[in-house]
Amino acid sequence: EEMQGELEESSSDPSEVYILLDASGSMYGKVQGIQKMSIAKKAASRFASTVGHENEVSLVVYGHTGSNKEQDKPLSCSTIEEVYSLQKFNPNTFSEAVNGVQARGWTPLASAIEFVHKKSENSSNNVTLYIISDGIETCDGDPVATANAFADKHTNGSVNIIGFDVDAESENQL
Repeated sequence: EEMQGELEESSSDPSEVYILLDASGSMYGKVQGIQKMSIAKKAASRFASTVGHENEVSLVVYGHTGSNKEQDKPLSCSTIEEVYSLQKFNPNTFSEAVNGVQARGWTPLASAIEFVHKKSENSSNNVTLYIISDGIETCDGDPVATANAFADKHTNGSVNIIGFDVDAESENQL
C-alpha cells in the first residue's frame, strides 16, 4: 500500500510529453502490406490519447519536407515542426495534425531531440520524449549525444523509443 501512495504522488507531478514522429522517406515503405507512416500515425494518436489526459502532449514531426534526394537534404534536415503544440489532448485537433503529415525526406533525429530540448529547457515539469521511428539519423547529427544531453538536463524525464521494422544498425543507435 505504501508503494501505491508513492505512485499516485509521482503521477500528479505536472508532466509534458513530446511525441517525435519520424516522417522521413523510409516511413513511406511498407510492413506486411501496410505503410509504416500509417502505422506510426495510429500509434502516435493512440499514445497521445492515453497520456494526454493526465499530461500535456505535443506532436513534433521531422523528415516531412523536401524529398530523400540529395538536393533536398538541407531543407529536409533543417525542418522540425511542432504540429500539435503542448496542451491537453484534443482528439479532433490532434487527429488533424497527425493526418496532415506525409513521409518525405531525410532523418534529422538529433535535431528533433535538440528542438524539444530547447523548447523545454526552462520547464520545471517532468519532460518525456517518445520517438516513433524506423531508422537511423541521416542528417549528420549525433542522436545519442543529443539524447544524453537532454536526459542530463531533465533528470526527472526520459527518452523513449518506439521503433519498428528497424535493422541492427538502426536498433543500436535508437
